Amino acid sequence: MGNGASTVSVHSVAAEEDLLEIARPDYFIRDAKIVPSEIATAQSQWKLIEENQSQVFFDAQTNNSLGTFSFPIDNCMCWFYGLLLEHLFQHLPTAQETFASTNLNSQGRAFARVIGMAVKSLDDEAAFKHLLEKLAWRHCELGVSSNEFSVMGDGIFCALKKVLGESIYNEESDMLWKKIYSAMLQVIIPIFIRFEQYGESPPQDGPSLPMHSSTAAKEIAKAVGTSAVTSKKKGAAGENHNQTAFTADHINDVYSPGY
Repeated sequence: MGNGASTVSVHSVAAEEDLLEIARPDYFIRDAKIVPSEIATAQSQWKLIEENQSQVFFDAQTNNSLGTFSFPIDNCMCWFYGLLLEHLFQHLPTAQETFASTNLNSQGRAFARVIGMAVKSLDDEAAFKHLLEKLAWRHCELGVSSNEFSVMGDGIFCALKKVLGESIYNEESDMLWKKIYSAMLQVIIPIFIRFEQYGESPPQDGPSLPMHSSTAAKEIAKAVGTSAVTSKKKGAAGENHNQTAFTADHINDVYSPGY
């Protein structure tokens, strides 16, 4: 081609597909299609955890069978991310070094926020992709590997089953959540490959979120238990300050060293 042609990446589509196939976990469902009724099911199940409504949690709390964690298990969400972190550290011991200088309670909340945001944006493809692109690039910068995301998926499934109970988290629900997480990995893993294998850098300003996704942005804010507009934060002198609700653009703030 002449000098005016655009630059084409040197790696082939076939080579990248081979790398994707290697990186995908066993539970990965290719081209997973999630229909509206399944989205509603996933959102209602997540809401049970988010709003502390799981009967299994109350039974375990009453029977003192929640387990022992490094932070207090005060509600259903704490139990969920406690189990998730426990699974991650058991199956990927090197992850403990990654989180050695972090507050695990805060880190667990961050995990839960992102999962909630992804579930709430399942019916808005642009918002869903934007969130996961931001998440992937941020973790590339932090030195996390795609394998950790794969292990995280198994942890999510195990924690959901434990917290919701088998009467709710049955085989059908298990397949649904595997489809959801596969859809997440469908965005995440290619970014890790481009970063790790080909040295691609993240976009300077990050991927943009189309204007038509404003409705999804409100749903994303609800996913973290805040107002769709602002939440209140008490200042040092006792005054109230408006604090912007957690959205995809706060990924860099949440996933920072020492958070």
